[in-house]
This record gives sequence, C-alpha cells and structure tokens, in this order.
Amino acid sequence: MRDVYIVGIESTQFKKWPEKSFKDLTREAYLGALTDAGLDSGQDISFGYFGNCAMHNWKQGMIRGQACFIPLVREGLFPERIPIINVEGGCATASMAFHLAWKEILAGQAEVALAIGVEKIFIPDNLELTFSQYQEGFDNFDMEETYEAYNEAGARCGKDFNPGPDRTLPMDTYATQACYHMWRHGTTQRQIAVGASKNHHFGTMNPKAQYRFEVPVEKVLEDRMISYPLTRSMCAPIGDGAAAAILCSEDYLKGLDSKVRERAVKIRASVLTGGK
Repeated sequence: MRDVYIVGIESTQFKKWPEKSFKDLTREAYLGALTDAGLDSGQDISFGYFGNCAMHNWKQGMIRGQACFIPLVREGLFPERIPIINVEGGCATASMAFHLAWKEILAGQAEVALAIGVEKIFIPDNLELTFSQYQEGFDNFDMEETYEAYNEAGARCGKDFNPGPDRTLPMDTYATQACYHMWRHGTTQRQIAVGASKNHHFGTMNPKAQYRFEVPVEKVLEDRMISYPLTRSMCAPIGDGAAAAILCSEDYLKGLDSKVRERAVKIRASVLTGGK
C-alpha cells in the first residue's frame, strides 16, 4: 500500500449563519483548502466525498454535493464529470468522508481526493424543526428499542432516561452514557467539567470557534443543568459551518511546492466502525 497525505485544510467559522447558503459555506471551505494546498484549481481531484445530514430541510434531499458544487464547476474551480459521492453517518459523517477519500488514494484509484462536510442546523424561523431534526439520528422505525436500551442502561447506573422538550434527544442519550461511564469506571462530574473547561479555553485561541470565552470548572458545574450530569457548558451548541481536506498520494506530493511538502501530514491510520 502507498502513503497518503493531507496537503490542504480549511474550515469556516462555526456560528449561526442564517445569511449564508450551503453553497456559500461549501465555496469558502473548498477554496480555502485549495489555497492551503498551493493549488490554483481542483483540476487534479478525481473523487469528492461530500458529507451532510440535514440539507433535506432546505428541500435538497438528493444530489446534495453535486448541487453545491455546480457554481464551482461552472467557474472552472472544480473539474467537470468528477464523481461527488454523498455520505451521511450522523456525528461520524466527516470521519466517513475522510476515510473514503483516503481509501481512493490508497487503492490507486486517485492521486488527489477531496473530503468536505457542510451543515446548517440553525433554522431561525422554525426552532421546532431545528430541534426535531436531531431525532433523525436514531432508528425511527423502532424507537422503542432505543428507549428500551437506554432505560436498561439507566437502570444499571441509577439514571432515569426521560427526554424533555427543552433539549435535543441526543443530550439525554449522552447524559445516560456519561452516567454509565461514571458507574462503571468511577468517572466524576467534575472530571467531565474539566474537559469542557479545557475545550472552552482552547476555543478562545481559535478565531473560527463558535464560542470564544473561558468557562472555569466551577462555572461549568454551576451552569444550567440540561440532563444530569451534563450542564449547558458541557453540551455542543447549535450552529452552521463547513470544513474540507485535500488528500494526495506520495507521488503527487513530490510535485507540490516545498512549503506544502514540508508541512504535509502523513495519514498513518483511518478506521471506521459500526454501532451494531
């Protein structure tokens, strides 16, 4: 097998972007990754993997990546007739797109591949839909099985699984998982708070982070409880954004600018696993 490298990356700022479209966010992330890789265009890209979960809420339930790249193809910034493969795997969508782009090059099917993820979660004129779309990350054909599993886990660790209307369903599942971990491994709520505080700290140094303020450990613990043991400061915010990565083979890397070669990141492993 041959080596694969990351040569270009870009991320938009993550925040609520009601004024930006999926195409706007796609353009920003994609062109930024090209620039980072020292490329004028994406003409050498052979495959694109486009990750998205919720674009159907904007009436684009199919050919999501193709629709977002139409303007870029017309402008000669992305090659014509190159397959854009749409992927979706809930919270693992970005990892899935990246993994598949890596495998294309690893298998010798491409010298350059793109992995990109674009999402708009915030729907300002329909907050009910904003919350309800998280429900689609579960097996809605047999939701009783999901509730049964979490009720069973909750019974073991002393956590009542009672989803509420003031939060998304994942928050209750994460809270039950956290309580289970605490029961099984002795983890404490304070330890989770330390992790949240650390993440907020690093967010202050990242101009593209959605939240850029410090939250000391005590403030994390004192924040509004969402679902024990998770307070608001421990939970992910609702927001929009996009991120992209350009991957290439070692042979292609040799032809790039020395500055790009010197900071290219070799991918030593990429692994996906299933939930069942």
